[in-house]
Amino acid sequence: MNGDREIQPAKLTEEVVDQIIFGMENQEKNYIFDLLKGNIIMVEELKERSDGDDVERYVKLPQWRPVDGFHLMERFVGYIKNPIYRQEMRDALNGGKGVFRRFKDVLKRYDPLEKQWFSFKEKEMRDIVRNWYGTINDSLELLRLGEEPEETENLVLSDFVIKGGFGDWREKIVSAATTALRESLDEVSLTLKKFLLQTETAGTRENDNIEVLHAETPVGEFAGCIVGVYNDTGYNNLLDIRYIWIEPLYRGLGLSRLFIDRMTELASEKGIVEAVIELLGNTLFLRSELEERGFREFGRRYSLHLESYTVVETLKEDES
Repeated sequence: MNGDREIQPAKLTEEVVDQIIFGMENQEKNYIFDLLKGNIIMVEELKERSDGDDVERYVKLPQWRPVDGFHLMERFVGYIKNPIYRQEMRDALNGGKGVFRRFKDVLKRYDPLEKQWFSFKEKEMRDIVRNWYGTINDSLELLRLGEEPEETENLVLSDFVIKGGFGDWREKIVSAATTALRESLDEVSLTLKKFLLQTETAGTRENDNIEVLHAETPVGEFAGCIVGVYNDTGYNNLLDIRYIWIEPLYRGLGLSRLFIDRMTELASEKGIVEAVIELLGNTLFLRSELEERGFREFGRRYSLHLESYTVVETLKEDES
């Protein structure tokens, strides 16, 4: 990066999203994205620029290969409610070579289906771009935190005391579960939020096999906590990390990473062979931290708000 300047990514407007999608789908030219200006440029053009020492402002676009396009078409077939359309689409995808041409030919025969496809594809592509851009912003934030001198990490370890159990903070730690979930679920519906609050916090309170670590400041103030639950799978015990909470005043100092390391080390000492954690809502920024520590994604959780879901009526097959 040029000097000590921090990258402030451009706003992801609809126009910018369209540019990125165009660059992703273009198989003839190789584009990258300029975080500062918020536009795509060809790689060849970047080589001619004089600001090559500021290369961190340029990032690769989300990968989009022919196989990704094929998988998108497969998902669309599962989305189709009309049995006639669905079967023709399946035949097109299962016909071997020329699959993209056959897919387009079927779309052209049915105007309603073609409109559904374009609507479906646009939403899917925009979701991919937004998730990609969110990950970039999270990575830049973690990079800024990581650029602190090594002494800062030592200060975290020395200034904050990590203790096992609830200590004098049982009520605080129990209520932190609700607060942590509420903070991470700002954008979900009220129904889903209530469901998660009931199931997640109830399971934490009622399970006897709870593992709790909390942090205190040098003057004895509560700084944060991590709560996990040991579950007997019938083969080996598993640690389910339910939530991590850091008091707002002490965020950005590395306590979340410290909690995860301490909790997994403790579980390993007890013979636990597996640890899992579910990232909800805006806690996805922890993904990079978890992957660096060896965690691997094994599934995703989706929600559908039915009030805004339009059911596509199906055509009846010709009984004659």
